[in-house]
Amino acid sequence: MVVAMVVAMVVKRFLFSDPVLIGHLLPAPCTLLEPDLYFILTINYVPCGYILGTRDYFIFFEKCVKKWFPEFCERYPHPEKDEDSLEANFIRYLHQRHIVEEGFGRLPCLFYISTFY
Repeated sequence: MVVAMVVAMVVKRFLFSDPVLIGHLLPAPCTLLEPDLYFILTINYVPCGYILGTRDYFIFFEKCVKKWFPEFCERYPHPEKDEDSLEANFIRYLHQRHIVEEGFGRLPCLFYISTFY
């Protein structure tokens, strides 16, 4: 959850009224569902980014569909139809039915790096 908080610090000023909203898409589920595969990058003990991973994206995604997205959808109700903000569209995206596209082949893991600079 620390990663979601770090992302929130950066996002709060720029995009969304809810500073932890964007962290619900990737950082938070990774930190909760595969906690041994996330790392916080620091420079002089100050957070400057993070690295996330999953061993098997297909299994991870199934866990998200069963455990993560339902909780998210309960926390963030569908926005009004005429609401056209970036935040509203982001919430709509997370409410839609998610599917995993075939094509990962023999490399089904996910590896994600984000820096704040």
